[in-house]
Amino acid sequence: MPATRMARFTERQDKYRLYFHLTYPAAGRLVEIAGYRLSFLTGNWIIFDNLRVLLNRGKVKMKAWATKNGYRIFLVLNGRSNAYLISKENVNVLVDTGVKSAFNLLRQNIDSLKLPNSKINLLVLTHTHYDHCQNAHRIKSDNHCKILMSLDEAKFVQHGYTPLPKGTFVVTNFVSSMGRLIGKRLFGYEPFTPDLVIDSEFDWFQKGFKLKFLITNGHSPGSISVIVDDEIAIVGDEMMGVYRNSVFTPFADDTTGMITSWGKLLKTGCEFFLPGHGKSVNWELLLKEYLKYARKRNIVT
Repeated sequence: MPATRMARFTERQDKYRLYFHLTYPAAGRLVEIAGYRLSFLTGNWIIFDNLRVLLNRGKVKMKAWATKNGYRIFLVLNGRSNAYLISKENVNVLVDTGVKSAFNLLRQNIDSLKLPNSKINLLVLTHTHYDHCQNAHRIKSDNHCKILMSLDEAKFVQHGYTPLPKGTFVVTNFVSSMGRLIGKRLFGYEPFTPDLVIDSEFDWFQKGFKLKFLITNGHSPGSISVIVDDEIAIVGDEMMGVYRNSVFTPFADDTTGMITSWGKLLKTGCEFFLPGHGKSVNWELLLKEYLKYARKRNIVT
């Protein structure tokens, strides 16, 4: 297939895989029969991931954001789920890792930035669902970096499986229930040991590099958000950037907690919020959604 046609096919493929992942994530994984994977549903067909690497070699274009104090944030993985690299001077912090089959693409995208230091100094996990942490063990091993995550999910990573979140709608709740019955066989990951576990607001410093971490439970029991220079927040799956006028996620263990976390994020002063799926969310949209759902659930604003 010519490269231009393959690129267009890959673009459509990304849209299909994202739709099915967000709406029917467990169903997408269930079509994996005897290890033969349907790429347009799961996003995990290694052949297609490797083709993307070859076709895009030297042509990688990634979204980037910059703050007033020189922090740069790069979207180094998207489609199935997002991963972000925060860089300043010679310090690099990776936020989330994507699924196992996306590792080569993730590595290529980071290398293509040609940073003075391409080594990852810290790996942050916004939460530990499989699509955000399947490469955590390998990244820690390759970079000898520390892993930071929430204390509330530390018990899961020792066994290599974090239960799928509940659905926030009837259909997604049914799909999630089916996925939970299957469990680790399809939704597991290689166990790893975190180095820094937090259960409250935390500041991390290294060589003039500072990040703030907030507990933003809701989507999962141990979701956290990363505040960069009080301007941009990386929020995992606490909200979605897939829909034009909504940030509400189809999956969350504690919907009220998730909405409360939106209020906490609004108070940070950040202008943009970078989610685990989809595009960035601006402050105005998040405020609109927060007020809408807070009223519905009688949450004091």
